Amino acid sequence: MPPASQQGSGGLASCSYCKRTFTANVLERHLVVCSTKASSHRRRIPFDSSRQRLEGTEMKNYQSSRRLKPVSVPPNHWRQRHAELMSALKNARQTKRAIDSGGPLPPPPPPSLNPDYVQCVYCGRRFNQTAADRHIPFCKEKSERMAMTIKSTTSTAGAKKTTGRRP
Repeated sequence: MPPASQQGSGGLASCSYCKRTFTANVLERHLVVCSTKASSHRRRIPFDSSRQRLEGTEMKNYQSSRRLKPVSVPPNHWRQRHAELMSALKNARQTKRAIDSGGPLPPPPPPSLNPDYVQCVYCGRRFNQTAADRHIPFCKEKSERMAMTIKSTTSTAGAKKTTGRRP
């Protein structure tokens, strides 16, 4: 056992594990309990039932090499969404008051931008991740086609039109 206690005031001694103070006769019983709790307070390894099920099967050799990748959780922008909601409710109250009183309407709120959306570099529109994965290659191809069309029309605009007949 480690040094059990330091004598405190009034015949009390403190536990070396939890720093609580007890009388000498109670401290002896407490140290037994507190030492076992302190030693078992280490982080427990979570039980993996799949490993136990694979025990004694041929699949165990294959399963150990394959590890699942942790799924990444997208960030949650609840504070921003809450602020936008409160702003929209405030604006709605102001608009309702203006309509009821017959006064001028307040200016509309600025549009909110969802930070989870990805902006297309070609057209500037915003999409969620899966839609952006489909849209951006399409928009890139479309912008390249439009650039080719514009180049071909400008190059033929200065040229003399031919009818196919000889003069």
